[in-house]
Amino acid sequence: MKKRNACWALELAPIPGLVLDEGTCDYWIDKESFLGGLDVFRLNAVQQSRLLREMMAEKNLLDMKKTLHKLKGNVKLYGAKRLFESVEKFELVLTMDDSRAISKAKTEFDDAVLELAAQ
Repeated sequence: MKKRNACWALELAPIPGLVLDEGTCDYWIDKESFLGGLDVFRLNAVQQSRLLREMMAEKNLLDMKKTLHKLKGNVKLYGAKRLFESVEKFELVLTMDDSRAISKAKTEFDDAVLELAAQ
């Protein structure tokens, strides 16, 4: 049986908005590849938040659902658990077509993105 190396993610200082664990190490081969993509991931989350705001103003629920679904995979890979939960909730709320619930879900999503973008 092959011995597993220590998980590098557990040695990093806390990163706002991320929960790093063994799963992080299972996906990301090393710390450098993870950290190398992290800034791009953060920037993408901020851009997607802006894009979702525009779509929301246009009441373009279908494209909002598509955007959230695409974002969800990367969110999970980086350990952004709060953002992942807000994306799932946002997707669900969009199926209800309730403008108040959508607005609340967007606010929760934006809060999670802001936490992630804080450095």
